[in-house]
Amino acid sequence: SEIPNVAEAWMLIDEVARISVEAERMRGYLAMTLFAGLRPSEVNALRVGDLDLPDHGWGEARVRKSRTNPGSKFTDDDSPIAEGATKTNDHRDVPLPPRLVLLVRAHLAAYPCGPDSTVFANSNGGLLNGNIARSLTTAKTRLGWGSGHALENTVHYTLRHSCASALLDAGVPEAVVAQRLGHSMQTLRAVYWH
Repeated sequence: SEIPNVAEAWMLIDEVARISVEAERMRGYLAMTLFAGLRPSEVNALRVGDLDLPDHGWGEARVRKSRTNPGSKFTDDDSPIAEGATKTNDHRDVPLPPRLVLLVRAHLAAYPCGPDSTVFANSNGGLLNGNIARSLTTAKTRLGWGSGHALENTVHYTLRHSCASALLDAGVPEAVVAQRLGHSMQTLRAVYWH
């Protein structure tokens, strides 16, 4: 199946944000995957102190952890949320383009942080990703990306593929793209080159 280009992915994110007030919180969350290439679990773990968001120009995200929602029966402390190392146990600093910096700054001004100063949280302080799939499905339907459309299988993680492909198409060296995504060159070539 195809992946959306950056313009199509941005159109999808905008449509998600139009669904409801709660869905508007997802704009910056989804944009972190599209423009910075972070895994959803890495976006979940971002805290205010992990971000450098200057008034102008490029920023940076220090990716150190991941945060998922496996459910309380799958964690040692009966918490529904598990936090740990990134998928590949790497620590990396990821550049944030100016457009994304402004978007995240606006998000922080509009919405309270979650527990432990997590940047992206739902209105109850929990992880945003619980409603992402449903919101993306609604947005795809509104855009006419239903059954038979080339982009009907687009999910949150697909935005990471869009990021990688856009960077490679723009001539960013493979080694730089692999480092940003937290992958080996082999994985980048096998999985993300579209």
